[in-house]
Amino acid sequence: MLCQAIDQAFLNNLASSLDLRFDVVSNTGGTCFVRLTFTNKGSSTIRSSDWKIYFNALREMRQNTDPFGSSRSKMTVTHINGYLHELTPTQYFPNLLPDRRVEVDLSASGVIVAKTDVMPNWYVVARGLEPRILESTKGESLKFVGPFNSASKWKRSAQDLYDPFTPEKRFEINDIADLKRPGQLIIPTPLVLKYVSKSQTVDFNDGKWNIVADRCLNTEAQYLAGMFLRNVSHCLGKGL
Repeated sequence: MLCQAIDQAFLNNLASSLDLRFDVVSNTGGTCFVRLTFTNKGSSTIRSSDWKIYFNALREMRQNTDPFGSSRSKMTVTHINGYLHELTPTQYFPNLLPDRRVEVDLSASGVIVAKTDVMPNWYVVARGLEPRILESTKGESLKFVGPFNSASKWKRSAQDLYDPFTPEKRFEINDIADLKRPGQLIIPTPLVLKYVSKSQTVDFNDGKWNIVADRCLNTEAQYLAGMFLRNVSHCLGKGL
């Protein structure tokens, strides 16, 4: 490929104008098929030249196998080390005019079933220039990752029983009979509860109340005593 010299201004424009979309096509047999869509959102042409994109991926990314044996991939992907990968334009990568796009198909050695399986902050580099993060991938929102809106995207295999809950299913799961009132007014529930008057209130500071507790409940009794300035009496029981 005949490369044209590029400068920092070109690289800056590429980083701000080249919009990246990451879409999972399907997960089949333990392999995830991915489509990258690059769109020129700027006002000037993004030409194929001596620049590369680096990104991190939890799954090792590789070229899709061409069943016809041709090699007209617009970009090559190389696993560098660990999670780090490199995307390089080939001679078949077109000069992108404003609003034009190009698609690159890759595959991953493993399934990708959620946005959080994809890492943000992809960046573009060129020899002798300062790297720049692709604006469309910047931050933790992962807005450049497409939705997982079909079974072929969210299922890990044909045997995967998972399906995301619909609003109707969530309503059904959380639907309960209206009890109209609390089940128990006091916990632990007294053996006998008798209402004398619903209009009267109870005053715990009128000096007529005592706190009686088993010794094993002394901590709780002292807590209540502190709230109501009462003395604690201990009853005979297992705590003695």
